[in-house]
Amino acid sequence: MSNPTALISKLLRILESNNYLKKIELTLNFPDEPPIFRYRASVGENEEIYTGGASFLSKENALLKCLGESVERLSSNFYIQRNLILGNYINLKKKFNILDPCLYLTDKSSRQKVFGWYWGVDFLTEKQCLIPAQLLFFSKYIRINEPELTHRVSTGSAGWTDLQTALLKSLYEIIERDAFMTNYLNKIPSPMIDLKTLRIPEVDLAYKKATRYNLDLCLFDITNDLQIPSYMSVLIDRTGIGPAVVIGLKACLNKKEAITGCMEEAFYLRPWLRAQTANYKARKKGTKEIKTVKDRALYWMGLEKIKELNFLMNQKPQKIKFSETNLSSKKQLAYIKKSLQYGGFEAFYSDITLTGLEMDYFITRAVIPKLQPLYFYEKKPQLRIERIKKVSKFFGQKKVSLNKIPHPML
Repeated sequence: MSNPTALISKLLRILESNNYLKKIELTLNFPDEPPIFRYRASVGENEEIYTGGASFLSKENALLKCLGESVERLSSNFYIQRNLILGNYINLKKKFNILDPCLYLTDKSSRQKVFGWYWGVDFLTEKQCLIPAQLLFFSKYIRINEPELTHRVSTGSAGWTDLQTALLKSLYEIIERDAFMTNYLNKIPSPMIDLKTLRIPEVDLAYKKATRYNLDLCLFDITNDLQIPSYMSVLIDRTGIGPAVVIGLKACLNKKEAITGCMEEAFYLRPWLRAQTANYKARKKGTKEIKTVKDRALYWMGLEKIKELNFLMNQKPQKIKFSETNLSSKKQLAYIKKSLQYGGFEAFYSDITLTGLEMDYFITRAVIPKLQPLYFYEKKPQLRIERIKKVSKFFGQKKVSLNKIPHPML
């Protein structure tokens, strides 16, 4: 949708007409932080869900992100309101196409366990299929005694004004996190990019903002064997005033969108992380105690953590020739499908737009079971060892040696 003002009006109408929007406000910046536009909203029915959005480009972009996340989170959270099909994989497979729980679990008895299932689509075959509801809905509602297939995080949820673009955003989020996790766990020295050679106005603006407030802004190409452009920005604060390390991720065949997107994410996270600094010393945790996003944020607050990224930082920035690609959502989806097929990866998605929110705005949730997921519970990390080995081999490593330092992605 080319008119962000019209989309903002539409999202406000969706939320207000259903009495979901409780509060939305423009939040204040720290006076000694890079100025960005940040919105915070409270939405929900019986329980409040807090959402946010930010942009260093415009107030309009920040508001659009906040409202979009609000609709996305509403759709992802209301698990209990869905019409689920109950049954086990073995019985349901006789009648329907269905996602095999053994794509997640090695215990084959899981095929005999009863799950709640929701209708979706096999991305590669484009056939309807049943997907375990717990993979689609990010909420506390889950059937008693239902085996947990994976840690529930919001990865793979996205929304837009057409189903194709919403799905594209869902897939990109899974891909960017796989790229980051496989690079980080293998300690791949991803190429650092010389920002001055990009000649992208948004990047120049981000660099000026960072430099003015004594922050180092670095950009890394973390594209892995999927060959889908993926980038990571890192904001380093050596002053001790704010969080020492903040990162942002973005994957997209449009490289400019990926690069500016990962930078905006890093700038957005900094103020929230800094708000935790006051209690940092009292709440410092060991690696195995990290269970939540907040635990991980606190772990990466201190200056001593910067050295943990030496495998990335100890290199000279590379000059690259940057060319912008603008492909339709349909062509980008075709490229991703071909990449996943070549790699032998299955992918599934579902339109999970909450009833009452459908006004030409779609929320999708995608899953790619065999890619490496983002995890937060350090005591029980979800490691796709075969995936990690495959990426290690792609980058020419002779031996896999897992990075034991908890990752900094939030």
